[in-house]
Amino acid sequence: MTTLPYPRSLELLYRFSEAVDGRRPEATAACFTVDAIFQRDANRTVGSADILAFYRERMADPRRKTTHIWSNAAEIERGDDTAVVTAVLTNYAFEPAVSESDLQMRVGRVRCLLKRNAAGEWQFAEHLYENAFAIKLPF
Repeated sequence: MTTLPYPRSLELLYRFSEAVDGRRPEATAACFTVDAIFQRDANRTVGSADILAFYRERMADPRRKTTHIWSNAAEIERGDDTAVVTAVLTNYAFEPAVSESDLQMRVGRVRCLLKRNAAGEWQFAEHLYENAFAIKLPF
């Protein structure tokens, strides 16, 4: 048996980022429970159906590109079917709706409540993001 150097619950962070960065809204929404809370600062979306609609709209412009980088990720609480994870998220985004000439960089803290679904996979029940700072980087 191989022991992973990190808790399996942290894999959800990477699965979420791969789905967002890969422009797959259905896979992104599948990372969330049906009644999940997805909060980005003061913006709150509730339920996987609304999260799917949010990401479909957000990914509508094929020029929009993102890269999510996680650091300081830790599982700070663990139950049989729940876990709480925290991390620092650095997100680079080219969002033409915001700027045609700048890359946006955001760094913030994420705190997530995870629950196992019927298949035993982790999903976000809460994904709470608090922005620390944002800057624009010229191309």
